[in-house]
Amino acid sequence: MRPVLPALRRRDGYGGPVGGDLRHSCATLLFTMGVDAATVQRILRHSSITVTTGIYIDVIDEVQQDAVNGMDSLFE
Repeated sequence: MRPVLPALRRRDGYGGPVGGDLRHSCATLLFTMGVDAATVQRILRHSSITVTTGIYIDVIDEVQQDAVNGMDSLFE
């Protein structure tokens, strides 16, 4: 995919997402679906779980907050 997108950008003025954008979107969707960090790390082929959690800590925090808020609604 890498060689294709830059070529399209040069030739046709393609302004869509680039590879990194697609990876980030994929990871964000996986986390919001409840997929664990180790699985996301393997899918994205990060060298370690620390890399994955470091990059996506804001997404992970948001997913955790949503889970806590969901639990709160059970007790209202």
